Amino acid sequence: MSSMRVLAKALTTNYTQWNLPVKDKETFCALLLSRAIAFNLQLPSSAVESPLNYYNDNYSDLVHNLLSDVNDVQMIPFEATKALISKIWIFRYQLVYQPLMQTFDILNVLATEDTGLTTAAVTNFFETYKELKFTVSSIWSDAASLVNAEINGTKE
Repeated sequence: MSSMRVLAKALTTNYTQWNLPVKDKETFCALLLSRAIAFNLQLPSSAVESPLNYYNDNYSDLVHNLLSDVNDVQMIPFEATKALISKIWIFRYQLVYQPLMQTFDILNVLATEDTGLTTAAVTNFFETYKELKFTVSSIWSDAASLVNAEINGTKE
């Protein structure tokens, strides 16, 4: 079983334990997967002409396949998560290669119409589930490890 399918099964288990409403499940899933995947995609070794083109050329198919593996086991907001992964990766790129560029609060940068997540929805999610903060941090760490294993072809 792929690492991404293991992650999907873990998501399902947590949804059941927490009794999350559907919309909150979608928000949680999009945030968890996008963070875990985007932070495991390497940045180029030097600045590139178009970060978006670099991302699309190097990672678009991989991200699609990773999300498809999860989606086979647990329905996810596929397009929203895919868009959010791209935005987080580009945000990381800008922090490294365009540090003088004005950088907005990450929630405002990432919460846009094309992801389907608004700043209010993300903030509300974390306010509503703040008692789960430690558990969510642990899950993010585990998710990042599973994504890293999948991308690098190693087994956890």
